[in-house]
Amino acid sequence: MQIEKPTPINKKIELDPERYFISSTDLKGIITSVNIYFSKIRL
Repeated sequence: MQIEKPTPINKKIELDPERYFISSTDLKGIITSVNIYFSKIRL
């Protein structure tokens, strides 16, 4: 099985300095939960 690697993008995203990204991962590094601010970021 081949693992897909992320493709880098050359795009700047403006973030609110008063807010935080919060996420949880399992032991394999897979994201299991995120906060609402994290989920609203669009690339």
